[in-house]
Amino acid sequence: MNNRTGVVRRARQDWQKEQRREDILLAAERLYVDMEGVIPTVAAVASAAGVAKGTLYLYFKTKEEIFLGLLEWRFSAWFGDIESQLDKHKGPVTVDVVVDAISNYVFKNPLFLQLAGRGHLFLEEKSDIQFALTFKENQAVKLQEVGALIESKLPSLPAGKGWKMLMRSYAFVLGLRQLTDRPAYVQAAIDAGELNYFTLDFHEELTECLTEVWQSACK
Repeated sequence: MNNRTGVVRRARQDWQKEQRREDILLAAERLYVDMEGVIPTVAAVASAAGVAKGTLYLYFKTKEEIFLGLLEWRFSAWFGDIESQLDKHKGPVTVDVVVDAISNYVFKNPLFLQLAGRGHLFLEEKSDIQFALTFKENQAVKLQEVGALIESKLPSLPAGKGWKMLMRSYAFVLGLRQLTDRPAYVQAAIDAGELNYFTLDFHEELTECLTEVWQSACK
């Protein structure tokens, strides 16, 4: 086997491994939705993905690692969407554009926030330490990259503050989602004209809060 053949074969194998990992994550996500937020077992995910349980263990050691991997996948999609939204603009942008870029994926993908709400208190603690650390390291890299892009698009934002503002925005996203994600009995009371203080709209509140925070950071 010549060197070129070896490189092509390795590339094909790498692609196949990544495709199988993606298939596992997609199967896990479908099960999570079907089971209404219950994290399925490794065996259930393996069956849904069409792989042997032993094969799945080559990628993830526990069901928590599967869903931490899914959360990382969703984070990558969120960061990628922010970059895509900002790259539509050739020159400098306004705070409103940045806020829309941050919010776009969040509004369209509620499952991302469901997973994120469980990620830090449950998934990370029950995952292998090195696996969880790699998850954090990958997040840090993307925070710096997307933060730098925002700084280049929003000149009024002080240098080096882009990643920190993204972190703050994420905190607002999670907090407001939990505050406005009302259980049925609370919604029933609201519909009956009670508990009016809890009638916050997630979309409106998030847009307003993020706008105020980003405008303040740009002063």
